Formats: sequence, structure tokens, C-alpha cells
Amino acid sequence: MSAPWSLTTLALFALSAHALWLLGAPLPAWLLAACGVGALPIARAELRPPRLAPLGLVGLLLALGAITWGACATDSRVWDGFVAWGATAKWLALDGSLQQPAFTEGPAYLQSRGYPLLQPALLAQTSGWLGPLGGRLLFPCLWLSMALTLARALHARGANPRAISLCVAALALLPAFTEGREGAADSGYADLLVAALLTHAAAALLAGRALPFALACLLLPMAKNEGVVHGALWIGCAAARGGRRLPIAGALGALLGLSAWAPLQARLVAAGAPAGTGWLAQLLVPIAALAFGLGLSLPRWRLPTVLASCGLVVTVVALSGFAASSLGEAFGNLARLQVPWADAPRIVGRVLYESIQPVKVGVTFLLPLLAAALLRRRGYALGDAGALLAAIGLGLAAIAAFVTLGPPQLIDSFLHTGVDRYVAQWVGVAWLASGALLARLAPAPSAT
Repeated sequence: MSAPWSLTTLALFALSAHALWLLGAPLPAWLLAACGVGALPIARAELRPPRLAPLGLVGLLLALGAITWGACATDSRVWDGFVAWGATAKWLALDGSLQQPAFTEGPAYLQSRGYPLLQPALLAQTSGWLGPLGGRLLFPCLWLSMALTLARALHARGANPRAISLCVAALALLPAFTEGREGAADSGYADLLVAALLTHAAAALLAGRALPFALACLLLPMAKNEGVVHGALWIGCAAARGGRRLPIAGALGALLGLSAWAPLQARLVAAGAPAGTGWLAQLLVPIAALAFGLGLSLPRWRLPTVLASCGLVVTVVALSGFAASSLGEAFGNLARLQVPWADAPRIVGRVLYESIQPVKVGVTFLLPLLAAALLRRRGYALGDAGALLAAIGLGLAAIAAFVTLGPPQLIDSFLHTGVDRYVAQWVGVAWLASGALLARLAPAPSAT
């Protein structure tokens, strides 16, 4: 059976689960296992562990042990992990359906109403096999998937084995995911799942592999609400770097993922009332990102395609196609031009601070910038790693924009416990960018 955290398994499971829910059917307890078997022909390469030097292996094992202990010792210990993601998983563990009062009746309180269901469904499945605490092995498995994806991608880029182990050890030992706090790997939040998917997308872009890139873009909106924006960033960056196969595959993946999740989200938020068709506007987001990126890569058509993509974005904002969530409120405030400019400086400052916070992320985001500057000084092109740097920069800018435009009453909360989590979602991409840039400076010695 393919690993239940492999990208192919996750995609098969997500599409199957959402199709069953849209039809009003429950998820069978064996669905994740069946998807693992079905993914085996494609995901076979993901089962082979990459070679690591002692430094990388020791760092990986130390962090894996700590995260596994933290995940399985108790249930979720912090707010959203317990009352939102974990609570939804417990409801789904009852019978696997969305026909329960918690999902269908408005008066029933559910903190996570409208939250994506991929992680709760995965946790419900693994808990059905291993029990409530054993099922939380899902989290160290997702974390391990991110670390091994980094190692495989750098090995494929021809990076020096010592550099690969250094990057893996640095990622593994980052307090952002190993500390027992909001958003940590054992917290029950979905930020770890998003971080793993972003790392998969970055690795696929570097390797020019259309299928995993499409699968990552498919899964991102099913993982967290901001995944819609993340997928659009990757599609735009892939298109702007040149070539059409990869960004078109990503756009198709995102369209498929949104087509499965957006109507279901609208139905959940409506809680028995008519859901409407406003969710269809979300399908324009990946199309706009693709048009914008292609416009940047085609000088002759740059102006019309960029204007067309901006028109699509305005349409999405005007139609208010996002469900009632913090992201939906941010788009709504943008549509009403309600921008709290007075709060923008401290929000941008907080995002920049969290990206260089020495205790949580260390040099994670500084190192790729220094490596890129050194490459440019020596006259080297950044290559595909430049697209990773662009995605990180746009991702950090999107965090600042979201917090600025989001619910005003939540700004202080986001600044205290949100921005650091959103920044940490990009740590795998940042270390992959560092390793890819260092590989251009000091490639691995060729065998003779």
C-alpha cells in the first residue's frame, strides 16, 4: 500500500471523499487505505527514502521523535486544533457523513463551519484504525513527507550531499514546528498540511513535473481557506518563468479542487439554507493567475493579458464568491474598499519580523536571499529557484494583505498567534530554495 501521506494518495482520497459528500454519502472506513493501494503505481518513488549524511539523519530522527511524542501523548492542546480541526474530525469519525446536525443545522454550534475538510477526514480515517491518539500519527507522517520531499528535490537538483543534509537538519529542527504551540506539527492545526503541500509544489516546479504540481494545486484549497491564494501564487509564478505545461496543469488541478470543495463549503456555511452559486466566482482565481503569469512571460501580449487577469480578479471580488470566513471577509472588505491603512505598517512590520524571528525560523528566509545575491554577484542566473523566491515574497505579501483586510476585530489575534503560523507554512519552500541556490554555487562532485 502507498503511504497515506503521499501526494497521490492524498489527492485520490480528497477527490473521492468530496465526491461522496456532494452525493450525500458517508466515507467508508477503508477509503484512505483503498486510495493508498490505488496510488501505489504512481507513488512508488515516494516510498524510497533518500540518502542522508549523518547530520541530516540525526536531525530528522530527533525531531521526528519529539513530534511523534507530542502528537500521540495527548489530544490537541491548543485552541483551533481542539475546537475546530479536531472537533470536525471527531464528528466525521462517527459515521463519515456530513448529514449530522453539526453540519446541517444552523443552531448547532460548530467552530469550524466552513473550514476545509481534508485534514479532519484524514484524521477521522486514521483514528478509526489506530484509536484517537494513535490516529494522530498522521501529523508526524505529514511532517516527514515535507522533510523527505526537500531531500529528494535537492538530490534531483544535484546538490552536494552535505548541503542536502544541512538543509534537512535545519528544517527538521526549526522550533516553528517542533515546539508545542499554535501551528506546531503536533498542535492539530492544518498549517503543517499546507506547509507540506507548498513544499511539494515547489519541488514539482523545480523538477518541471506537471502531475505533482497539479496535485498540489488541487489539494491546497482543500487543506485551508488560504490555499486558494497559495495555488494562484504557484500557478502565476510557474507561468511567469516561461513554459505552459506546468502552469496549465496547476490551473487545471486548482479548478478541479475548487469544483469539489467550493460548492460543499457553500452548503456547509448555509447550514440548511439555499447555498446559491456565488462559489462559482472562485473558479476565476486560478484562471486569472494563469493569465497574469503568461502575460508576464509573453512580452507581445503582456498588456492585454495582464489587464484581462486584473479584470477577472475584480470580477471575483465584486461577486463575493467566497464563503463566510476570514478570507471571504478580506475579499469583501476589498470589494467595499474598506482598507484600514492605519494598521498596515504594524502588520507589514510583524510579517517581516516573523520571517526573521531567530527563535522560530532562524535564517530560514534570510539564507536564500543571501545565496541569491551571491549568485547574482558572480554572474549566475537564479534559474528555477528564482520562481521559488518570487512565490515566497508573494506569499509573505499575501499574509500582510489578508491580515490588513480581514476582520478588524481579529487583527490583534492574528498578529499574536496567526502571522507566525502563516509565515511558517513557507519554511519548506525556503529551505528548498536555499538548497537549490547553493547547488548552483557548489554542485555535487560528479562520479568518475
